[in-house]
Amino acid sequence: GLDVYDGYEFNNYHMNSFDDNSILGNKVSSISEDAKGRIWVGTELGVSIFDPKTRTFSRPVNPKDLSGNILEDPETIVHDLYGNVWIKLSETGKIYKYNATTQRTLCMNCNSNSKLSSFKTTVLFKDHSNTIWLGSDSGVFSYDPDLDSIIKYPFLFNLFKEIFISFLSQSSEIDFSTSSEITCSPKA
Repeated sequence: GLDVYDGYEFNNYHMNSFDDNSILGNKVSSISEDAKGRIWVGTELGVSIFDPKTRTFSRPVNPKDLSGNILEDPETIVHDLYGNVWIKLSETGKIYKYNATTQRTLCMNCNSNSKLSSFKTTVLFKDHSNTIWLGSDSGVFSYDPDLDSIIKYPFLFNLFKEIFISFLSQSSEIDFSTSSEITCSPKA
């Protein structure tokens, strides 16, 4: 379940299979706060939103949007400036984009027409300029909100098995490193 400290005591929230207003699952895998102060919680069964003001849960993802896929064990939940919530699944590397305006969820690498379709995403990251970055076993990608599109940054050599991205906050640089121990730090 989820333990929430209210300033005085911890409150524990568990899934109730008969209550859609309870947390979806009991094994928490990721937590993220949105601009409205709500807490997005990823579990073994999907994603819930906890509202600390009302102490209630909602389940934003409609299973019909997932086309038979299961949004399980989200490893990373990231919010962009456009109301999108980006969710990376741990095992499969699937990337989902939840649009808060339309309340629809789109898998960014489930469709064979997607630039990400044949890649396993290893990392999802938002930098200080609010750019969404995706590292995969075949390169680095970013999200262009103006085009509502994924941009690929190809590598000259096929040396990499997977990409890891970390943000170096003091130097304002993004560090791209690989399982082959090759590192580059272009200006962000």
